[in-house]
Amino acid sequence: MDRVLVSRFTYRFRDPRRGDIAAFHAPDAAAAACGLVSDADVVYIKRVIALPASVGASSDGFIYIDGKRLNEPYIKPDRRDHGDDSRAR
Repeated sequence: MDRVLVSRFTYRFRDPRRGDIAAFHAPDAAAAACGLVSDADVVYIKRVIALPASVGASSDGFIYIDGKRLNEPYIKPDRRDHGDDSRAR
């Protein structure tokens, strides 16, 4: 079994920064909206790519940080979110 060591107190001393790795339990409402079963044993691990004041998304499916498009060559064009739910049909 793989394990990840997570600090529960880091953000008591400082705010999250771009590039940090965050681990959290999804709120029940978010899990339900995504069709997931909320489970206290499930932990989501995400990288912080931007902070609220610096990020913007657009209808072209890209993320912009401080006005510059984030380079994400690992995302296939058909997997980008264009905000129209066309993939959900």
